[in-house]
Amino acid sequence: MKRVLLAVLLALPGFASAGVETLQVVDQAEEWAMTKATCAEARGLFLVDPAKAADMTEHDVIAMQFIFAYMRGYAAAKGVSYGAVLAEFGAFCESHPDSFWLADH
Repeated sequence: MKRVLLAVLLALPGFASAGVETLQVVDQAEEWAMTKATCAEARGLFLVDPAKAADMTEHDVIAMQFIFAYMRGYAAAKGVSYGAVLAEFGAFCESHPDSFWLADH
Protein backbone atom coordinates (compact mmCIF):
# COMPACT_ATOMS: atom_id res chain seq x y z
CA MET A 1 0.00 0.00 0.00
CA LYS A 2 2.76 2.43 0.96
CA ARG A 3 4.57 1.88 -2.35
CA VAL A 4 1.39 2.47 -4.32
CA LEU A 5 0.76 5.72 -2.45
CA LEU A 6 4.31 6.92 -3.02
CA ALA A 7 4.08 5.98 -6.71
CA VAL A 8 0.89 8.04 -7.03
CA LEU A 9 2.42 10.96 -5.16
CA LEU A 10 5.55 10.86 -7.30
CA ALA A 11 3.41 10.95 -10.45
CA LEU A 12 2.06 14.36 -9.40
CA PRO A 13 4.15 17.29 -10.63
CA GLY A 14 4.68 18.78 -7.17
CA PHE A 15 5.79 15.52 -5.60
CA ALA A 16 7.94 14.50 -8.55
CA SER A 17 10.22 17.40 -7.70
CA ALA A 18 9.93 16.91 -3.94
CA GLY A 19 13.14 16.45 -2.07
CA VAL A 20 14.11 13.44 -0.03
CA GLU A 21 13.34 15.32 3.19
CA THR A 22 9.78 16.02 2.07
CA LEU A 23 9.16 12.40 1.16
CA GLN A 24 10.61 11.30 4.50
CA VAL A 25 8.20 13.59 6.37
CA VAL A 26 5.30 12.17 4.33
CA ASP A 27 6.41 8.60 5.04
CA GLN A 28 6.88 9.26 8.77
CA ALA A 29 3.52 11.00 9.05
CA GLU A 30 1.76 8.12 7.30
CA GLU A 31 3.51 5.54 9.47
CA TRP A 32 2.55 7.37 12.66
CA ALA A 33 -1.05 8.10 11.63
CA MET A 34 -1.83 4.63 10.34
CA THR A 35 -0.01 2.49 12.91
CA LYS A 36 0.72 4.44 16.11
CA ALA A 37 -1.55 7.42 16.76
CA THR A 38 -3.78 7.15 19.78
CA CYS A 39 -7.36 8.37 19.67
CA ALA A 40 -6.43 11.45 21.66
CA GLU A 41 -3.60 12.28 19.27
CA ALA A 42 -5.61 11.69 16.08
CA ARG A 43 -8.67 13.51 17.39
CA GLY A 44 -6.49 16.37 18.64
CA LEU A 45 -5.31 17.09 15.10
CA PHE A 46 -8.87 18.04 14.17
CA LEU A 47 -9.53 20.10 17.30
CA VAL A 48 -6.79 22.67 16.77
CA ASP A 49 -7.88 26.26 17.28
CA PRO A 50 -8.04 27.79 13.78
CA ALA A 51 -5.96 30.73 15.01
CA LYS A 52 -3.17 28.28 15.85
CA ALA A 53 -3.51 26.03 12.80
CA ALA A 54 -0.72 27.86 11.00
CA ASP A 55 1.61 26.73 13.78
CA MET A 56 0.94 23.01 13.20
CA THR A 57 4.01 21.01 12.24
CA GLU A 58 4.37 19.58 8.73
CA HIS A 59 4.13 16.12 10.28
CA ASP A 60 0.79 16.91 11.94
CA VAL A 61 -0.70 18.50 8.82
CA ILE A 62 0.28 15.53 6.66
CA ALA A 63 -0.89 13.01 9.28
CA MET A 64 -4.22 14.82 9.44
CA GLN A 65 -4.56 14.47 5.66
CA PHE A 66 -3.94 10.71 5.85
CA ILE A 67 -6.58 10.36 8.57
CA PHE A 68 -9.01 12.56 6.62
CA ALA A 69 -8.53 10.51 3.44
CA TYR A 70 -8.94 7.25 5.36
CA MET A 71 -12.18 8.43 6.97
CA ARG A 72 -13.56 9.65 3.63
CA GLY A 73 -12.81 6.25 2.10
CA TYR A 74 -14.25 4.45 5.12
CA ALA A 75 -17.49 6.44 4.80
CA ALA A 76 -17.73 5.70 1.08
CA ALA A 77 -17.08 1.99 1.64
CA LYS A 78 -19.79 1.83 4.30
CA GLY A 79 -22.20 3.89 2.21
CA VAL A 80 -22.64 6.48 4.97
CA SER A 81 -21.90 10.17 5.23
CA TYR A 82 -18.56 11.57 6.32
CA GLY A 83 -20.40 13.16 9.26
CA ALA A 84 -21.65 9.75 10.40
CA VAL A 85 -18.10 8.41 10.35
CA LEU A 86 -16.82 11.42 12.28
CA ALA A 87 -19.50 10.82 14.91
CA GLU A 88 -18.60 7.12 15.12
CA PHE A 89 -14.85 7.68 15.44
CA GLY A 90 -15.31 10.74 17.63
CA ALA A 91 -17.50 8.88 20.13
CA PHE A 92 -15.09 5.92 20.23
CA CYS A 93 -12.04 8.14 20.65
CA GLU A 94 -13.65 10.35 23.26
CA SER A 95 -14.32 7.31 25.45
CA HIS A 96 -11.02 5.51 24.60
CA PRO A 97 -8.38 8.27 24.32
CA ASP A 98 -5.43 5.92 24.84
CA SER A 99 -6.56 3.36 22.24
CA PHE A 100 -5.21 3.21 18.71
CA TRP A 101 -7.64 5.28 16.65
CA LEU A 102 -8.17 2.45 14.14
CA ALA A 103 -8.85 -0.16 16.83
CA ASP A 104 -11.97 -2.24 16.31
CA HIS A 105 -14.97 -0.36 17.60
